[in-house]
Amino acid sequence: MYRDALTLSALVARQSREGNAQTAILYRDTALSFAELDRLGRKLARAFSDLGVRRGDRVAVWLPNVPAWHICLLACSRLGATVVAINTRFRSAELTQILGKAEPRLLVLWPDFRGIDFVPSLGDCEKSALSSIDSYVCYSEAGADASRILGRPAYGWREVLDKPEFDQDHGDPESGCVIFSTSGTTSAPKLALHTQVSISRHALDTVRAFGYDALDATILVATPMCGTSGFGMAMAALAAGRPQVVSPIFDEAETADLISQHQVTHMHATHHILRRLFAAVQNDRVLQSLRLVNCGTGAPLMVEPAAKRRICVIGIYGSTEVQARFSRQDECLPLQERAVGGGTPISGDAIVRARCLGSGRILPHGDDGELEMNGPSRLAHYLGDAAINRRAFTDDGFVRTGDLGHTLPDGRFVFVSRIGDILRLSGFLVSPAQIEHVIEQHPAVGVCQVVDVETANGLRPFAFVQIREGHAFDERLLTDYCRQKMAPYKTPAAFHCLDEFPVTEGANQTKVQKVRLREMARALLASGSYGVGDK
Repeated sequence: MYRDALTLSALVARQSREGNAQTAILYRDTALSFAELDRLGRKLARAFSDLGVRRGDRVAVWLPNVPAWHICLLACSRLGATVVAINTRFRSAELTQILGKAEPRLLVLWPDFRGIDFVPSLGDCEKSALSSIDSYVCYSEAGADASRILGRPAYGWREVLDKPEFDQDHGDPESGCVIFSTSGTTSAPKLALHTQVSISRHALDTVRAFGYDALDATILVATPMCGTSGFGMAMAALAAGRPQVVSPIFDEAETADLISQHQVTHMHATHHILRRLFAAVQNDRVLQSLRLVNCGTGAPLMVEPAAKRRICVIGIYGSTEVQARFSRQDECLPLQERAVGGGTPISGDAIVRARCLGSGRILPHGDDGELEMNGPSRLAHYLGDAAINRRAFTDDGFVRTGDLGHTLPDGRFVFVSRIGDILRLSGFLVSPAQIEHVIEQHPAVGVCQVVDVETANGLRPFAFVQIREGHAFDERLLTDYCRQKMAPYKTPAAFHCLDEFPVTEGANQTKVQKVRLREMARALLASGSYGVGDK
């Protein structure tokens, strides 16, 4: 592995020198070699430099998964500039917050992506949020170019690539590489800055831990590169010197075709992606090349359906702060054990510990507390907010994750839930995941989500369930089942059946809207027709 290639531009340049004919990116009908990718990165670096981008500056990239994303990243890496990753789903409110705080000098966008006019969203931003932007670069696959956007110069993608190569390298391992936005407990997003060394080290560790450097490996980037899950897959493929397949949108039928056509062996997928993919593909031979799929918190839902198709799904742990594949479970573990969030850190230099929520002491193995993490994949800091940084890091440099979990004697750790989701029931702290797991063992229940709700008898759990095909919803039977399996205070005050949970689509995963479920639970209890668990 290239332990000396600790900047992205150096890593790709080395791949280019050692394997000019090797395919780096497969996109639609185009195969881009590492040599071509390196050359285009150098050309774009020249264009960005001509537009005034210097070491330490920031370039906002508002693109879906297309090779232009990779090229922008390599250009910025060579200049010592930092990419600000922006989700294509974001509109004026999110853009105002992110651009206003990041202050990019340049913004790269696809103005007519999916027929959406992105420029009006920029026009709806607060003007102060756009004041740092000197110019725009417009990517397009329809040949459309713009000359000006909101009074600033705009340059076409073909125009900026028609430049001589920029052969200098102003980046270094500690240079800023990429900024991801992450939502927390505050209304404004936090901007997490990763350096080139944190990105490249994590990419190299991912290759080793997941076997991405196998001679037949082909990696599918199925989640958006504006988040750490898709971005990390793309970087790992570059580090491995293996082809990666990218597509600007996820479509289950198209994805199945790509897996079959390119014999994809590895991918990251949320359980929503896997569900849609499995529902769309009846012939198991279409997906037979898939060797290993890493999945986040939804892995327990998909490990058995995947195993029936001879596809191995494993649980991982990741976050914006420590990157998407900080740890992984071993595929040799029993099905449900290998699906649990957490596992063994993929870097030998990473450390995980759990701290007591009450006393603040470091806990022994097996005791649940707040997980704290450190290692080479850790972010450098949050941009422009000293108070957030003080809260986010311990005095000895560990990230406070806000996640509940515990460590194990064999070096693994277990993620239990977000601390903010913890329920205080009858004086005890209870993870909703514990209740959900028990309810999901009932043969009628497919998936369960538990929230807390105030009742006449105090704070109680309320369960929302999706019922398996061929079964009927029976609230009293589920209540009786829970009374047999759990302490009385853990038995839900009520159950409600939903076809789908309310969710928020994110760059890394689809998150269930617990706040919305709490609102629904309050309204349902207020209607007076629910609550057999309290009777």
